[in-house]
Amino acid sequence: MTGRSARSGGALAQAAGWLASWRWTGLAALTLAFVAYYWQVIFAGKLVSAADLVNLYYPYAATAGPGFQPHNPALTDSVVSLAPAMTYVRDSVWSGQLPLWNPYTEFGMPFFAQSQWGILSPLQLPFLAPPKLFGVEVAQTLTGMLKVAAAGSGAYLLARALRCSKPAAVFAGIAWMLGGYTTAWLSMPATSATVMLPWICLGVEATLRWRRPWLAAAGLASVMAVAVFGGHPEALLNAFYGVVIYGVVRLLQNRRHMRGQVRLRLAAIGTAIVLALGLVAVIIVPAAELLHHSVDSTLRELQYRGTAIGWNNVIQVFDPHHFNDPTHTGTFYSAYSAPWFAGVVTALAALVALVFRDRRIVPFVLMCVLALGIATNSWPWQRVEDAIPTLGGVAKSAPLVLWAFGLSMTGALGVDRVLRFIRGRSTVPWLAPAAGAALCLVLFVELYSWGHDYNPRVPRSMVGVPRPPGIDAIQAGRGAPRTVFLGHTMPFLLPMQFERPDARGYGQPTRRDYDLFMRLAVTDLRSVFNPSELGYPIANIKPHQLAVLRAANTRYAAWTDGRWKLQGYDQVSQGPLNVAQTNNAMGRAYLVSDYVTEPKLESAIQTVAGESFDPNRQVVLDEDPAGARPDPLRRTPGPPPQVTHYENNHVVVRARLARPGLLVLSDSDYPGWRASVDGKSVRMYRANGLFRAVSLPAGEHVVHFDFRPASVYVGAAISLVSVLFIIGLALFGRRRELEPAEDRG
Repeated sequence: MTGRSARSGGALAQAAGWLASWRWTGLAALTLAFVAYYWQVIFAGKLVSAADLVNLYYPYAATAGPGFQPHNPALTDSVVSLAPAMTYVRDSVWSGQLPLWNPYTEFGMPFFAQSQWGILSPLQLPFLAPPKLFGVEVAQTLTGMLKVAAAGSGAYLLARALRCSKPAAVFAGIAWMLGGYTTAWLSMPATSATVMLPWICLGVEATLRWRRPWLAAAGLASVMAVAVFGGHPEALLNAFYGVVIYGVVRLLQNRRHMRGQVRLRLAAIGTAIVLALGLVAVIIVPAAELLHHSVDSTLRELQYRGTAIGWNNVIQVFDPHHFNDPTHTGTFYSAYSAPWFAGVVTALAALVALVFRDRRIVPFVLMCVLALGIATNSWPWQRVEDAIPTLGGVAKSAPLVLWAFGLSMTGALGVDRVLRFIRGRSTVPWLAPAAGAALCLVLFVELYSWGHDYNPRVPRSMVGVPRPPGIDAIQAGRGAPRTVFLGHTMPFLLPMQFERPDARGYGQPTRRDYDLFMRLAVTDLRSVFNPSELGYPIANIKPHQLAVLRAANTRYAAWTDGRWKLQGYDQVSQGPLNVAQTNNAMGRAYLVSDYVTEPKLESAIQTVAGESFDPNRQVVLDEDPAGARPDPLRRTPGPPPQVTHYENNHVVVRARLARPGLLVLSDSDYPGWRASVDGKSVRMYRANGLFRAVSLPAGEHVVHFDFRPASVYVGAAISLVSVLFIIGLALFGRRRELEPAEDRG
């Protein structure tokens, strides 16, 4: 028996030694955890979907049934905004059109400039697959799986770069990829950015310490660009707070051991930052242009100023359900509670790391401290917010990404310390790896059982937003007449999912001209705090305001909640979705002969809102048009023009005029739109504060409207040049090898 025991012990020791020495053991274990987490998707054909959240909104709420409880209300935007938006992107791309402009909402608005969709993120490539290959719901599942894989592998590699053992690195990967923040926000574009946080820290680590700093700088620029392409500026802002903390601390910890290379390595990091900004110029430049024309910074600052989290929420590090079940409560509760939790095992291991006073935990502890300060709005963060007003527009839950990441990495470092202690005290060689494997298994089971319901796995038959009854009474298509959805019916981008142009809007950010037009000329929005967030619920419509909407090609009204008296509209459908139609709506393009000149935007919209103004026969322009004179008789210049071609970025109108007049296209004006008449470029005027108009002489004409935003083309050119520079930097970096900086962390 003694001999057998010795041989068994020797075999176990040999197996443990082989596993410890095998290069890919850690990644293989992490892959196994990933497969186990998604086993229902991989083997049972289910999809990860929060589509049932649509039942929170009308008309679906009317048929949801009593006692409906959503799984994770924080994911509503993934259903009512992201899915319609990415469906539009995919359909546009595969029909040969660039999704630069969105004709379905806000009377048309710049779409590509809204960086929140993450169109260019490599993690969201499934959304760009051919529509015939699989649906957008499958794309959402695949995108979530890519995010989880990126989060886990990044945390694992970062832990290995910090000299953690393989079990501790696997622990880091599991804690970060299945922890509270990634789990609660998995289906949202924000996590396309935040899952890259360990990769960026790894790039900083490589640039500071590895033999080829310039090659590492090329990689650092690339992973930073991937994070920015993910969209969601709030998440990016807080993620980069963490990167700055990590870089500064690691530089201070290793500066004496860099053998006089501090300036060179800092130059490499600075070069990476510049090249990363150049890479993402294709989305930053148009996004900056849209922000310049928006009102969101002020609105969001007012909205989020009072959303600080109480210190008592810290208890959710150990008990995420302390206050209630976060998967069955409001959006903000779910968003505020889940990110605190990365597993009780992780929290205890983090305490061990603090006891051991491991210097490697310093940047991650500082991330947690910063997250606490911002989330609770504690001093000195209040002073910082006063000094930089735009920071007030950042949700106080956003910095919890730093808490989640810092806690995950600190816990992994604590596990590494425990395993080192076991290895140094035990004569059994396989005891430390076995203890590490056991800790990883306990953490996985804990996070799986806790967070599984945040992203429910459902059969394919239950995935997707059902077609609302009655919507077929509304004409569909990019150039179709618009619908005004009253009250809180089909908010956000739900009408866009079914190709119904919506007079309301859901944009991030909201354009200033559209905001003024809706507030002054259409409806009373004084009770609406942030229109871009609420999808502009329409209320208190008056007869003249209906005339303004009809002149903007709004033929239909639809509602579920409330009773509406709509003068001039006849109800054509009744049920969960009620639809009324008017025959008095102006076409998408129409002709007028009379105009008023008002260069100031607000004054122009106030003129349109006045009851003495007739939008059917008159237009307010920002300047006097060439070749036209006001016609007090308001005679019609000719028959209604015909829109012969309507695409995302291109509209063609044919018009025949008996006398000079003005052609008004009831689509939003925005920098980048150009007009040509019979092949010759002409001046385009801002009409009624929001739309487009051109002056036409008598005769028959073909008018083209083309969207060619200079911001996109300039940004794309900068990005292309940056790609070439990064390739050159990588080739140069392969030849420049330095002595590695000694790790004193």
